[in-house]
Amino acid sequence: MKLKNILPIFALFFLGFAQTSQAQIEVKINPIGALFSAPDLGVEYIVNESFGVELNLAFNFNKFTVDGTEFRNTGFGTRLSGKYYFSPDDGGDRWYAGVYTKFRRGNGSADNSTDEVTSTRLAVGILFGHKWVTKHNLVFEINVGFGRAFISKWEYSDGEEVNTNDIPLLNWDVVGTFAVGYRFGDN
Repeated sequence: MKLKNILPIFALFFLGFAQTSQAQIEVKINPIGALFSAPDLGVEYIVNESFGVELNLAFNFNKFTVDGTEFRNTGFGTRLSGKYYFSPDDGGDRWYAGVYTKFRRGNGSADNSTDEVTSTRLAVGILFGHKWVTKHNLVFEINVGFGRAFISKWEYSDGEEVNTNDIPLLNWDVVGTFAVGYRFGDN
């Protein structure tokens, strides 16, 4: 499914959900990822002024060429985060720390090969970030997280499997987000 088909469905679903709720809900997108055919869409529910829960959906539709060979990547991932805001001004804003769990699955192939690679990753980690909310409910957020991958494997179409859990350096997981969005609900 193409990005132009996904975004309106995502926006309508969460707009309808936000309109029926009295709570603060934020809808966000990572514009840098969207520029590179890998959008990251998020919804955060502000439970109270110091705590929020966020669900991110990540899509990957990359195509790139190396030495005349075109490579294609497709994938899907989710990340669930719990965030504690230290000294919020408007509730669910300013500096925060939290935890996350992430699952990603993707496929990659080249145009001159019948081989396909499927990757699977499950990770858990800690998250640090900062969020700004304007008086018009626009949201700007940046964060970085570090964790450990508990599942990290690559499966090839010929049946060969590589489990990178056996390589300590590849067990680390790093996440980072720059997001823009809108907050629904009373501020």
